[in-house]
Amino acid sequence: MNKLILIFLVFVSLTAQAYEPLIREDRVWEYIEQEGVVNGFFDVRLQQYVFDGTTEIGTILYHNFVRIGVSSWRETLMVDDSGNVYVEYSQAKPFVPEHTLIGYMREENGKVYFRNPNTRDYIILNPTTSHVEEQPATLQEGEEILLYDFSLNEGDSFWKFIQRNPDFRDLIPDCKMQFKVNEISSDGDGNREFVCGMDFKDYVPDKYSAQEYNSINFTYKEGVGNIGKGDMIGAEELRLTNEVLPYRVYRNFNNLYDLEGNIIYKGLNDSFPTTGISDINSEKPERDTRMYDLMGREIRNPQRGAIYIQDGEKHIAR
Repeated sequence: MNKLILIFLVFVSLTAQAYEPLIREDRVWEYIEQEGVVNGFFDVRLQQYVFDGTTEIGTILYHNFVRIGVSSWRETLMVDDSGNVYVEYSQAKPFVPEHTLIGYMREENGKVYFRNPNTRDYIILNPTTSHVEEQPATLQEGEEILLYDFSLNEGDSFWKFIQRNPDFRDLIPDCKMQFKVNEISSDGDGNREFVCGMDFKDYVPDKYSAQEYNSINFTYKEGVGNIGKGDMIGAEELRLTNEVLPYRVYRNFNNLYDLEGNIIYKGLNDSFPTTGISDINSEKPERDTRMYDLMGREIRNPQRGAIYIQDGEKHIAR
């Protein structure tokens, strides 16, 4: 009897740890993109993606990763005469269906690959004893990029290709850098989450601030992919604020749905606005010395020229 119980417990344990593939056609991935202008306007887009069919290229069978629709609106952070901060919504466009091929992906032995659609230059970041050395390189058309590796263990290091928004590559180019799995955990569904960060945070790059590089980290989950900053292909966050291009662009995982629209895994869980105004704070505090960015998030050291809210009033960092 004890032997049968032991066999049953081992079977249950192995079943609970079974790997859930990422690529499947019964799921809908949703990501939110917020493109903000320093005068307080933020254009928000909810974009949905699916895997739809396969394409054979050479001898390799890929799955088609497709954007199936976008809903969008504009958010404007407002401050009334009493100092109350609220969001005003405008230019709302409900879900507009489409069928846009983003690229080809495949999954094998716990690794998920993306086939690069075109040739482009990038830089390899190698840490040295005093700085990060930049080595020019070229990613060829048809070359595969490793997006996720679910076979890694805590403490393992790996190289990851960081893809930037094509509109901003002249300012911040694509790059390849080394990351480390800092933590692996699992929640109620048994699927593991991998928390990854840069593997050379003590080094300061020559061209870019240490703060920018140290902010590059990501978390990905079995059966879901990236569940933090970025999207399915680019698991990172792009933030830009300068005199030439006064924008900030944020991307985040929003939700994972089944084909009936039920949430399978919850992210930011933002949704299309149904009212014109949404209050952030209804009462002005006696004196609030904390600072907030134009998305209502608390900040500590705003960059020069950035607009922030303090004690219910807008300020420009000097």
